[in-house]
Amino acid sequence: MALRSCVAATALVTVLSGQELSSVLVNANSPKAGAEMDPTVLRDKAMQVMETYCFSCHGAKKQKNEIRFDQLDSIDPVDLQDLFADTQKSLQLGEMPPEEAKLQPSKEERGLLIKWLETQVTGDAAKALAEKLKRFEYGNVVDHEDLFSGKNAELPGSTPDRRWLVSEFIFNEKVNGLLDYTPTRTIYGNKVAVRGDSGIHWSPKTEHGNKFRRTITNPFLLPKKVGVRYSANEALTAGHLLTMIGNAKRIAGYISSESTVKSKYPAILALMETEYQHRAILESRERFLTTYSYMDRLLKDIYAEKNESLLPSVKPVNVPYPQPNLRNGQVILEKNLGQFAYMDEIDLTAILQGINAYQGEGVSYDRIIEQSERDWVMEGVTDSRIQNRVGRMKSFCVNWDMPTIFKHAADKRYARPAYVPMKDTEMQVIIATIKKHRKQGDGYQTIIDKCMADWESSLKAERDAMPAPSNELLGTLVKQLYGKIFERQPTQEELEKNIAVLISFMDKLDRQTAIAKLIESL
Repeated sequence: MALRSCVAATALVTVLSGQELSSVLVNANSPKAGAEMDPTVLRDKAMQVMETYCFSCHGAKKQKNEIRFDQLDSIDPVDLQDLFADTQKSLQLGEMPPEEAKLQPSKEERGLLIKWLETQVTGDAAKALAEKLKRFEYGNVVDHEDLFSGKNAELPGSTPDRRWLVSEFIFNEKVNGLLDYTPTRTIYGNKVAVRGDSGIHWSPKTEHGNKFRRTITNPFLLPKKVGVRYSANEALTAGHLLTMIGNAKRIAGYISSESTVKSKYPAILALMETEYQHRAILESRERFLTTYSYMDRLLKDIYAEKNESLLPSVKPVNVPYPQPNLRNGQVILEKNLGQFAYMDEIDLTAILQGINAYQGEGVSYDRIIEQSERDWVMEGVTDSRIQNRVGRMKSFCVNWDMPTIFKHAADKRYARPAYVPMKDTEMQVIIATIKKHRKQGDGYQTIIDKCMADWESSLKAERDAMPAPSNELLGTLVKQLYGKIFERQPTQEELEKNIAVLISFMDKLDRQTAIAKLIESL
């Protein structure tokens, strides 16, 4: 969970756990025999310590803060619990007796009194005190002699549920480093790189900064009114965790992306190289097949006069022409092409391509609509979208100045591109796959989908038949990720563990997804 808890949050929150050090914190001054002492003997000895060091300020002659330790039996049980809890805390932190007091208890005496108070504080008061002593402000309470004596060396240096937060500027700098983002601000007219900047410079009038960087959010907002503060004790909630997980996914997605891998991570590139090559093959074939008008030309070349009989049937949609817009009884024709900005760009482009392809002398507008609709059916456009396009075309005819529409559609942007076949070897593969899968009634998109599925399957089988990557390569990959994320090299244990995790991910997922999952889990 390091990228989620250390970076996804990122770099951000370390949740430390473990009971051992808390026992050092609570019992650093306790005599070992205290745990085995008879309760009656323990109470008598504790009262002797209290009489020696506490009664002078909290006894019969003087009651500082209206507190008396010489008449505990007369205090209300609820109030007594509060008194014992406060006393235990003060002893724990070395606040009582005060430094100026002439008499100070020995370490053993202080530990004995703390031990007895522990037995007296019960129920909710005990839980409240235990939680309180976990807070960061009560963290460094171990006596230096005990801390550096070596007798507690085998214990982990952590306390239960302790959460340390990195400053927002360190958080930002860490995230910027992971995203290879260098934020800049304009200062006195000059662009200046600003370390620790969030990249979020937004105003209603203009946007600055990096849009993707703005998706990475610090899950903790540290209070500013108390000055510089790099820690907090707020509860770790589901909201924090969701933010951390979201951060991890986005950062992992960036690091494992093809463009980032090719420029930053040679070990990942070595692992992914074949898959990238196969991906490029698929993308080039799909780009060729989906280029406007290419499938129509290709199928005619393959099947000649038989092609028409294999196409899906076309049932024209029934969309009536709208009523014209009238103003004072006169038809108002729209000429402002700026209105196109409010229309769906994909649909508008398809309409203008149809007009460009089929307009000509003696060709009726209904014929242009009919031919365009046929093309859209072949391409696999949904019925509802075809209906919207036909409705828009008929609206143009009634409410727009058609010479303006025809002139705009004649622009070369909407013309059919020149047909440029791929290399002979690629065309042979494409033609063979189309012949293998095309069935009567298949539209262009159906044929493309069948071909793409065939190629993806065969290329994956080719990759699966390759030898498994060596542990040496996977180890280098893990080291590169550790260097980027943690700015250090992994221990041998971390190295072996993460190699095993990556192998298990690759057994179930494609390699890029497996690498992203590994990054998320770091």
